[in-house]
Amino acid sequence: VMDKIYIEAFSDLSGVIVDLPEPLSKPARETVHEFRYRQILKESGYRIDLSMDDNLYASLKIKDGIATGGRVHFGAAAYGAVTYDAIRMSGELPFLDYSAWEAVTEEFGLISDVSFEDEIAAHVASAELDIEELRLYYLSLDDVEMLVTRGNDHWIARLQNEMLDGEVRILDEEDAPLNVNLNWLSFESEGGELDPFHDVNPIEVAAVDLSTEQLLLDGEDFGRWSFKYRTTEQGGRFEDLAVSALGMQIAAGSLGEWRYKNGQHDSRFAGDIMIDDLAEAQRNFGFASSIEGEGLKLTADVSWGGSPAMVDIEKISGEVGILEGSGRFVQAESGGALKLLGIFDFASLARRFRLDFSDVIDDGFEFTDIQGVISFDEGEVVVHEPIVIHGSSGKFTVGGGMNLVSNTLDNDMVVTLPVGRTLPWYAAYSAIATGPLAGAGVMLAQKVFENQIDQMSSAKYKISGSIEEPDIQFVTIFNDTVREAISE
Repeated sequence: VMDKIYIEAFSDLSGVIVDLPEPLSKPARETVHEFRYRQILKESGYRIDLSMDDNLYASLKIKDGIATGGRVHFGAAAYGAVTYDAIRMSGELPFLDYSAWEAVTEEFGLISDVSFEDEIAAHVASAELDIEELRLYYLSLDDVEMLVTRGNDHWIARLQNEMLDGEVRILDEEDAPLNVNLNWLSFESEGGELDPFHDVNPIEVAAVDLSTEQLLLDGEDFGRWSFKYRTTEQGGRFEDLAVSALGMQIAAGSLGEWRYKNGQHDSRFAGDIMIDDLAEAQRNFGFASSIEGEGLKLTADVSWGGSPAMVDIEKISGEVGILEGSGRFVQAESGGALKLLGIFDFASLARRFRLDFSDVIDDGFEFTDIQGVISFDEGEVVVHEPIVIHGSSGKFTVGGGMNLVSNTLDNDMVVTLPVGRTLPWYAAYSAIATGPLAGAGVMLAQKVFENQIDQMSSAKYKISGSIEEPDIQFVTIFNDTVREAISE
């Protein structure tokens, strides 16, 4: 009977090298307590049973030189019955380095006529492992539950630990990117000014298509993220970047860049940003919700020192364009200053105009459109193209700039209001128009002399002081221009 014929060997593997990644590696000088090998001859091939101390047990069916079924088990825990219809892996590992095992399978393909993907992997049903430390390139994961299954042309690894929950797809195609789809991904900051990726070379990071439904940083929800990471000669690119977080959306198709040279990191973002609910976005970033708005669209091209994780509004350089949006300026709870622009205080404006401005003060200033271009230079903010805010109650035009580090303001603001009898410059306007006008006459004059009326109905102010307490000073009437940014 063939089942009764077998070869058996025992050894401490003294002088034997096991050239596999940890924890299965063994240098020649080390020994094991007991290595046991048994090969049982079968009519259709043979079966191998082997064990090494309490670290490894395997029982595999071999046919035509290929393992087609059985079990490989790591650790001393019980592993249950063995079936030979397919290969199953189970148990506990103290350490697993994905890139190291990836290299082993590539080397196996070079020295063997057997194809790992086409002939061996086809017989693998699953690998269900608890891993104390899983190293996925630069990412180190502790206490991971991993279930690996086989698809037609890829592996699916379902991972869960305190840092993430989701799956990784590994395609058989050479150089194909990892496909990572997560339910959530959680990071804990290291605190201080240390860049969490200071020791990472972006050129060495594997290509990956990543999406996560929830990104958590120190328990705070930073929304949904997706991108395709590819290496370049200078570092890496986050292509097709799309984010929905903190009341904002980064449009799909935006670009992130991560460059590395002489041990120094720097990063760049270029793309469109949509803000559906401006009040919510302000609250999420710690500002008083002094502007209510919707449909605000921005375009940005900014860079900063450090990895992408080190983005900080006080350290970015570049331009942000305001393309469109509508909403309402309201009184902020903290003293009435609008902290986003830091220059509107309607109560103060009303006193300067000596007008009945209660509709603006009480209900806010509604605007139907906002446009402008702002440049950033590590905390220094300059209005590159005047910010123009249109509303049914008038128009605001803003120039100058502010310093986000010192919280100081240096702005021009022009307030343009509809011409009416209540305005203090109405008398000057009506005198030029050869007498008081009313009704259709005023409408006609406004249309014919639109530019002149804008000047006649505009008052210019200088804004200084701090973002928390802006100082608004009247400059002149008959002026509808603000300073232009100095072009380099």
